[in-house]
Amino acid sequence: LGVLAFFGILCVRVYGRLPDGEKPDLGNDSFEHLLPAMRTLFMLSTLDNFDPIVIQTFKLHPLSFFFFLVFIMFASFFLMSVALGVMFDLYIEEHESTVKSEAKKEEKSSAKAFKQLDIEKMGKIRW
Repeated sequence: LGVLAFFGILCVRVYGRLPDGEKPDLGNDSFEHLLPAMRTLFMLSTLDNFDPIVIQTFKLHPLSFFFFLVFIMFASFFLMSVALGVMFDLYIEEHESTVKSEAKKEEKSSAKAFKQLDIEKMGKIRW
């Protein structure tokens, strides 16, 4: 969210304040306000609608390519770290549940073995 907010503010400051003839025509997407800019950048970070957004902006402002390139690099690293974090959490949860189920199985088998060895039913094993 921080990456989107930072680049969203930059887009609003740079592209949102341009005169009407110089603003990119992005249809429903825009860089005039922060939330629509963040929505547009989120779609851009998923590489959905990458072409219309970047091409429209690039036609009017050729140096915008570098801005979007830097944004895509930051967003890709961010999304990759989030994806890896989610996968790691899922792995840890699965591992913990496996360890717990194995411990329960071991406890049950130990209890069963104890019952078989407790011939006198006194709760003790005599040698």
